[in-house]
Amino acid sequence: MGRERGAFRPLLPAKTLSYRTPPEVEEQLLKLKRERGQGRGRIAHVLGIPEGTVRHILQRNLPEDGRRRRKKRKVFYPAHWAWDEDEPFRLA
Repeated sequence: MGRERGAFRPLLPAKTLSYRTPPEVEEQLLKLKRERGQGRGRIAHVLGIPEGTVRHILQRNLPEDGRRRRKKRKVFYPAHWAWDEDEPFRLA
């Protein structure tokens, strides 16, 4: 018996996410961020929700230019000049 070729299982309707933060709380969070410029930790404390939740909501709702960019680390080698020398490195 087995499955016939071309047979498929019908797709189930999309469920609402019961674990998603309510829209009222998201609006309150975004209002605090825009008006007061508070950070994740302060907003999480004020609203009583986890800091990770605040981070995800801000990532989802803030525009690209509203986010802070991380600076690239510069490669640091303290004796970079030693590679340009013809003689071997010595301390004295």
